[in-house]
Parts: sequence; structure tokens; C-alpha cells
Amino acid sequence: MEWTNDSTINFIKVYEKHPVLWDATHCLYKVKPKKTEAWDSIATELNVVVAELKKKMNSLLATYRKVRQKLTAAGKSGSGADEVDAPNWFAYEAFAFLHNIYQPRRTVNTEVSKSSLIF
Repeated sequence: MEWTNDSTINFIKVYEKHPVLWDATHCLYKVKPKKTEAWDSIATELNVVVAELKKKMNSLLATYRKVRQKLTAAGKSGSGADEVDAPNWFAYEAFAFLHNIYQPRRTVNTEVSKSSLIF
């Protein structure tokens, strides 16, 4: 299938209707047959093979997490809230349902200051 921006946004909207696939607090989240049913339902609705849908969603989620991490890091850099650029990735707002689910990890400062070194 040729994935246009519109078809990708439509896929994300259909995916959102199946929280068993993305919400770890959902009571059926760990029930594999229910996840399989959800993917089959999406595949039927979009007329696309499940394997292709899973591959596409993995790619989209990886990009979403990367954009979300950059956005969070930019907000902590000392910039004012009005100075942080909104993400320009076309699918970011379509993933608004994940904003509370995916919380970027804190970054760790691996740089050792000279004052903490003991000789």
C-alpha cells in the first residue's frame, strides 16, 4: 500500500479506537487473542495486511517518541514556553491520545564535573 499523509492519519485514527493495542492500563492489554482481533479488525477496515500495519505503526511510534523526546528536551533547556517550537511532524497531533501514555524518560547527565573528582 502507498502510505500518503491522509491514509496514515486515517490509520492512526482507526488504531486509536483499539486501546487494547496501546493502553497498558486496559484490562485486555495483555490478552494476545484480543490484540490479534484488534489488528484483524483494523486490517479489514483498511484493507491492508496485518504485518504491513504493524510495521507501519512501529515506524510511526518510533518517530512519535523521537519527536516527543525532542519536544520535552527543548522545554527543559531554559527556553521560555513561547520559545519552544511546536513539532512539525505531520502525524504528531494525530497521536494526541498517547501524550499521557508515552512520557519521555529524563535525560541523565553523564558529564562528571571537575569538583566531584577525587584524586
